[in-house]
Amino acid sequence: MDTIGAYLEKDHARCDDFYLRSLACVAARDWQQAAELLDRFVQELQRHFTMEEEVVFAAFEAATGVTSGHTEALRREHRQLSGILKRLAEAVAQRKVSDVEDHADTFRIMLWHHSLKEEGMLYPLADRVLRGQHGTLIGFMEAMGKADAAS
Repeated sequence: MDTIGAYLEKDHARCDDFYLRSLACVAARDWQQAAELLDRFVQELQRHFTMEEEVVFAAFEAATGVTSGHTEALRREHRQLSGILKRLAEAVAQRKVSDVEDHADTFRIMLWHHSLKEEGMLYPLADRVLRGQHGTLIGFMEAMGKADAAS
């Protein structure tokens, strides 16, 4: 059985693939495919954020009684990352290469720092605190993914 951290790290990699493929399409000036892949990335990343916030963060907060701090900061970063992605999508739609590059750089740097916090700190902590709940919580997250795929 996966740990919560391993499950979410695999999902990070799965989401990242859409993003990298989108940027490769921008480099090739295949704007239609770039937009489609970026849209898919945004959808998948929002699903990932929802899994983290509604399942893992909520369970962690319930178990620890701490509702501010790490999870609050990560939620704020989710909103910031979503805002950058909105600007990136607008730049792709307008076919503005320099704006795409600027927003992509900002996103990459912020996402790298964000992922370090999650993968290096929160996920291991959540794995310890929620030790007996891994299977249940992963099941909830998998169900969210299936529900999204069905709609």
